[in-house]
Amino acid sequence: MTSEPTPRRAERWCIRSAMLVIFVAAMTTQIPLLAPLVHAGDDGDSVRSRMMEILNEVSDLVKQNYYDPTLKNLDWKAGVEVARERMRRADHEGEMAAAISGLLVRLNDSHTYFFRPGPQVVFGFSAKAFGDDVRIYEIMSGGPAEAAGLQRGDKIVAVEDFAANRKVFDDEARYFEETNPRLTLKLKIVRGDAAPRDVTISGKQRATSSKDFVKLSREYYKEQEQQNTEGTVRLESGGVAYLRFPSFMVTPGKEDSLLKKAKEARSLILDLRDDHGGREDTLKEMAGHFLSDPTQLAVAISQTKQEEIIAKPKNPNLTAPLFILVDSHSASASEIFARALQLKKRATIVGDGTAGKVNSGHFFYGHGGAVSIIFFGVAITTSKLVMPDGEVLEDRGVLPDVRCVPTEEDLRLARDPCLESALLLAREAASKAASSNTSPN
Repeated sequence: MTSEPTPRRAERWCIRSAMLVIFVAAMTTQIPLLAPLVHAGDDGDSVRSRMMEILNEVSDLVKQNYYDPTLKNLDWKAGVEVARERMRRADHEGEMAAAISGLLVRLNDSHTYFFRPGPQVVFGFSAKAFGDDVRIYEIMSGGPAEAAGLQRGDKIVAVEDFAANRKVFDDEARYFEETNPRLTLKLKIVRGDAAPRDVTISGKQRATSSKDFVKLSREYYKEQEQQNTEGTVRLESGGVAYLRFPSFMVTPGKEDSLLKKAKEARSLILDLRDDHGGREDTLKEMAGHFLSDPTQLAVAISQTKQEEIIAKPKNPNLTAPLFILVDSHSASASEIFARALQLKKRATIVGDGTAGKVNSGHFFYGHGGAVSIIFFGVAITTSKLVMPDGEVLEDRGVLPDVRCVPTEEDLRLARDPCLESALLLAREAASKAASSNTSPN
């Protein structure tokens, strides 16, 4: 155990999942890696010593805070020894971080994972699951992925020779970009009816790139961040209000002004696609705007207690028919919100199955070493969440009432068929509401 102060804690609903044990254990040094994150004057043994401190700290934090005090009946001590032996053999700090990640992966829990800050490598694309396929949906103009010939809609079937699918792709991306980063990334892709082919992307580090590229990448990620943090509302034809709510990380109450603009609409579309979740208090307040009576959203089960998560009606209270858009990156609080309103028959869910990353967690952060420091963070699932009907959404997700998955061509042409589907349903509901209001008694 490090003699440094216990890592500070930030309470939140975490959104990323851990990697599969087999995937992490299979990583080798045969793939080109970034230079080790060794500080000036350091040697390999001093880095290893600090990483061992971090392993001990992380292990203790998990034992103290994980919702299941038995740690799912795993032989945790043996798991720590396996990680320690891997770290002894490692010759790169990223491999040592992978050993710590591999320990946490044993718990197979979406909200328990290790985070190691490292050099930023820009590959310039975004991909996620669409149905059973993993496809690219955004390309950075002038970035490395575009230079390698990738296009929106391309299907990724492998990452560095590891199969890419709905369950593991996000974990693979996090491993190669954050846990054990590298400067090149090999993808196997399929485009249209063509045979699979390999594409190698030469990533760029911001620290060593030209000013023009740094500016280009900053603008690209700033635009992404704005899309994922700023709520919007617009009035569509036919009495429909479209609301984009990209995150439950906003401070409670900030959604009020957004929802007031939609109060007079005859039907509502709430877009929770790419909403990775956020705060429990924001979840309760947001749900309260769409519920007419106190409603149990879920039950949180921790080491010491069970606690109901209750949403109470809140103004403005929106009673118009509600259609919620979700996709494979709708996670955590957004999944609880969608499923709770689906169970109450308050909303129709449109889109793809959600992420199945539902449990509630806390994020701890600290460092190993006293003079030359290695920072780290660890997310730990502190509560298992169960729906009011006893259903567990973790590793399963929410199944939509109306399934909609964009095709390769849709992504290539930047079409949004799922929004169009939701608009058709919402306009029909709005029309019925208008007819009902004008019918004679």
